[in-house]
Amino acid sequence: MKDIDHKTLLCDEDLFLSSPTSPKQAQRDYFFSSFSLNANGILQDQEVEREEVFMDYHRREKDYTPCNGYSMKLDVSANLRAARSKAVEYIIDVCKRLDVSATTVFNAVNYLDRFLSLCSSLKWEIWMVELVSISCASLACKFYETCIPSLYDLQMEDLEHTFKPITIQEMEITVLKALDWRLSCVTAFSFANLMLGPTRSGPMIDKVTRLLIHSLLDPLMVKFKASIIATSALKCATEEKDGVITMLNKIHVDEMDHVENCTKILKTHLQTLDNAAGGGIQVILVNHCNQSLWPGVQGTGDHPAPNLGGFHMGPMEEAFFEVPFGWSGRVWARQGCFFDKSGNGTCQTGNCGNQLHCNGLGASPPTTMVEMTFGTENSSLSYYDVSLVDGFNIPVSMSPIGGGLGCRVAGCEVDLNVCCPSRFEIKSSDGKVVGCMSACLALRTDKYCCTGQYGSPDTCKPTLFSHLFKSICPRAYSFAFDDKTSLTVCKATRYLITFCPPMR
Repeated sequence: MKDIDHKTLLCDEDLFLSSPTSPKQAQRDYFFSSFSLNANGILQDQEVEREEVFMDYHRREKDYTPCNGYSMKLDVSANLRAARSKAVEYIIDVCKRLDVSATTVFNAVNYLDRFLSLCSSLKWEIWMVELVSISCASLACKFYETCIPSLYDLQMEDLEHTFKPITIQEMEITVLKALDWRLSCVTAFSFANLMLGPTRSGPMIDKVTRLLIHSLLDPLMVKFKASIIATSALKCATEEKDGVITMLNKIHVDEMDHVENCTKILKTHLQTLDNAAGGGIQVILVNHCNQSLWPGVQGTGDHPAPNLGGFHMGPMEEAFFEVPFGWSGRVWARQGCFFDKSGNGTCQTGNCGNQLHCNGLGASPPTTMVEMTFGTENSSLSYYDVSLVDGFNIPVSMSPIGGGLGCRVAGCEVDLNVCCPSRFEIKSSDGKVVGCMSACLALRTDKYCCTGQYGSPDTCKPTLFSHLFKSICPRAYSFAFDDKTSLTVCKATRYLITFCPPMR
């Protein structure tokens, strides 16, 4: 491990030079927190006061959210997203090892997100991520814990660098200034803990807490307010029909669409937790396109297709499937589909036997194909890519969620249909280009298909057309032997496939 002793602080923008809040204000914030909660974070007062505290949380939560646009920057910046994933993983791991409270975990991640949102334009290097992670965890422990771990104890995870105490302390000051010295934050755990109150049972709060901690790893959750995340978690993890849910629904009557969207995402996390004992890989699909899609899923070899191999996704909707370790298969998007009540029909692109559920059948080209082979329990490395070998129909990307720093994003995020050679075009009945054939599919020669005498890496070389596709989509396969720049190796258990991903 490298020993780092950096005198310079990460962020020196003018916005960090603002004056901190007064000591009196800081004392008031801390006094409120201490008065309301006991050592375990459980509210002791009666129902009326509990509702008053809830209203106070609701008023204050906006003061402890990341800067506007942070969620969008996480969407478009792979570097920022990877930095956050590594930092959140560290915070959860170190807090679990040190047996600190869940409140400390959520506070630390809150400090992290607020700080990253202020420094989102930086190019984050590993040492920077590790230093900020340690500093946020340290500040959260100092603020809430009775027994504060040493800076040495905070550096016993699998870190690539170690830092001298003075370096961490300087970073803590930088974080404190950036956060305007406001550490008594309101988090999703604050709301959930409050709402469960005296009616909760041990298993119930454990389930909600595990769900909320698991959701911290998901950058998709950053766009939601803490109260909405708590509401959604309670709806997912409890059977409460009155009290908690009733009160929350009243508060969020104008935000129920956000609650429903957040609940859908949290249900995928809950499913992952419920299936954790068996082990496996979760793949989340997001449709960012302005049209409906019908994803197709095919298991390769003897692997079955999850979710019957096909389903519908409306614009901006999310779906997921889970597969065992070692599963391999393909995912693609179908567009312009029409199916009857029996699931029979056809699509403009990506057809699989003219049926909604592909049930193991592959796609009719042209399709942008996502290919993956997941690691096993003995060999955890996974391999995935986005391939244009079968042509193109919809922009798509694949990346790890909640870990895998260093894993690349595979994808073709540009609409190749707008620059498709005319003889390669596939058009809909109204004349719109909806697909672009590969050179192999259009010209059908050994040279372009890497077959016959061109059937090896030594004889099959990039062609004019593969160069064209590669120049536009450098992270996707452009021909059969394009492995060096297109195949991604990663170690993670959750992955995100995005159709029509935002441009990076």
